[in-house]
Amino acid sequence: EPEIPVLPGGVAARGEIYSFQLALAAEPGEAGWYRVELSGALNMRVRTVDSVPVHLAADRPGDGNWLRTAPGLYPDLLNPPAGGDRFRILPRQWRMLWVTVRVPETCAPGTYPLGFRFSRESGGEWIPGGECSFPLEVADLKLPPQKLTRYEWFHADCLAAYYQVEAWSEAHWEIVESFARNAVRHGITALYTPLWTPPLDTEVGGERPSCQLLEISFDPETGTYRFGFDRLRRFLEMGRSLGFCEFGMSHLFTQWGACFTPKIVCTLPDGSEVKRFGWHVASDDSAYGEFLAALMPRLFAVLRECGVEECCFFSVSDEPSEAHLGSYSKAVELVTPLLEGHPTVEALSDFSFFERGLVKHPVPANNHIEPFAGKVENLWSYYCCGQQELVPNRLIAMPSARNRIMGALCYVYDL
Repeated sequence: EPEIPVLPGGVAARGEIYSFQLALAAEPGEAGWYRVELSGALNMRVRTVDSVPVHLAADRPGDGNWLRTAPGLYPDLLNPPAGGDRFRILPRQWRMLWVTVRVPETCAPGTYPLGFRFSRESGGEWIPGGECSFPLEVADLKLPPQKLTRYEWFHADCLAAYYQVEAWSEAHWEIVESFARNAVRHGITALYTPLWTPPLDTEVGGERPSCQLLEISFDPETGTYRFGFDRLRRFLEMGRSLGFCEFGMSHLFTQWGACFTPKIVCTLPDGSEVKRFGWHVASDDSAYGEFLAALMPRLFAVLRECGVEECCFFSVSDEPSEAHLGSYSKAVELVTPLLEGHPTVEALSDFSFFERGLVKHPVPANNHIEPFAGKVENLWSYYCCGQQELVPNRLIAMPSARNRIMGALCYVYDL
């Protein structure tokens, strides 16, 4: 058998999720199918790191801190091994195994050897293929609960579209809960709550699949609304039971400047549905003001009833700029009296909107944070697709250190 290597070890706290990778290559003539057998006192999960095709790795010249920027195959997807324990090593290629160790909160301190024994398929038989051991030290330390807010938009509409189920059918609820539970397990603490279909990342004139929690009836003759909140109550209860600490309500206006109203579907007296609001209705249309005035008191009553009013926040529009000053100012003027003192949390990289008092809780992108640092109490920051040079991100072509460093910057900027 090959020599048994002892890998450098790691240190984990009690209750921590600790991950590392094993890199394997086959000797000439020994490529093919392998099997891995696990041993050790801690529960481990092993997945293969599979590559995916990437046509656009980076759309900027880059700052040099990338894995590479050319099109090609990039490691990304984690898959369970075939049959639970088998994987393939191709000739002249590395194969990566991703190992996840969930250290119990009650784990006794000490060093735990994590063992991996490999065998290779040859002529229908499995022959020894080497083994290794990774010593994980569990420190006499339990991390305190996370105090930071981690918020990532949760698109229930995408889940309905991908799995081809009707929005808020029982099948959809089951899928939404599964993904929401997984989000909590990965450290997300705030849940995007689609009162109506999110008006985010949508082409002007286009639309996302309808996926609103509120059930709204509208009578054109009287101009009155009736609201059903049962789905919202269920969503909030689901979120609380899964461990979410905060709820972000869907944006009150369209993205990038609040020029239009979100798509909101209403049921008419004859039972038909109509898109009451959307791209065809400007944000300053009086009908939308009347709708919000009718909705908001009832909505806050439900939030209080569900015990979540103090952990909910609202957003007007994502990333307004100087060109949208007029529409955004009107939107703020409309909704401020209706939000019962709740401040809006806004993605904002234009510092002048904060200076003017239009945004109380700005969330600048991490490449626009400097003007806000030291001037905003309880400052947040974000990154998405545009943050590519000299700042943290987790784009597929970046080394993972560019994501891990975000924790240090949260400390430096007191985020």
